[in-house]
Amino acid sequence: MWSCPSCGGHDVRRSRARGLLDDVMANFRRFPFRCRACSRRFYRHVAADGEEVESDADNDTTPAESRHGTDDRR
Repeated sequence: MWSCPSCGGHDVRRSRARGLLDDVMANFRRFPFRCRACSRRFYRHVAADGEEVESDADNDTTPAESRHGTDDRR
């Protein structure tokens, strides 16, 4: 089970794609997720067969999310 890179919560869901960055990331099979506990939005790699793959390198965030800890563009 995945955990939020910000708060460590396990209530994480797939977030809707929006904007150019999400389109570009999808080309690399990285999709947006959001933590329901702290609302942080982050990217994770999703394997081609639909099975989610977790690794330490998958804790990608956009620069704005890294500075502020949450996504202010809701």
